[in-house]
Amino acid sequence: MDVIEAILKRLDEYGFKLNPRKCKLFQTEIKWCGRVINKDGVGHDPERIQALQKIPPPSTAAELQQFVCATNWMREGLVDYARVVKPLQERLDESLRGTKRSKRAAAGIRISLSHSELASFEAVKELLSNSAMLTYPDPSKQLCLLSDASDSGWGLIVSQVGDWKPDKPIQEQQH
Repeated sequence: MDVIEAILKRLDEYGFKLNPRKCKLFQTEIKWCGRVINKDGVGHDPERIQALQKIPPPSTAAELQQFVCATNWMREGLVDYARVVKPLQERLDESLRGTKRSKRAAAGIRISLSHSELASFEAVKELLSNSAMLTYPDPSKQLCLLSDASDSGWGLIVSQVGDWKPDKPIQEQQH
């Protein structure tokens, strides 16, 4: 209770007001902005993933924009997202060239996805079904930052090793 009291006091100091009907205390898991947060880490809301997977191929630039923006919000848990979504992003950029890039402008632009764009659309939906939960750092484990880059992109993974063996190369460690 001391922690809750300290939080409420701090909120009051900064002029924040809480609506008791909207407050949920002592929760072990919460959904916030399409994310599920619990003791294990932060993942994507399965209901949101399911809704995105049910979306049919877009027929307007606005529908494509909505899909790309919604999945982009989840990209930190989607392995190789930038490469997989690239054909859709390029199509969106091409469709919106010369416009204000607003949803209203995009709504009037009809599109038909090519085979490669349709494959990209389905591949992004497949990535959603394999989205990774981001776990919290464990101070007792060795932290590893693995990066790679090429002419077409870059990427990185932050991982932890529980039983670090200094004589073993990093790729042979148990992450």
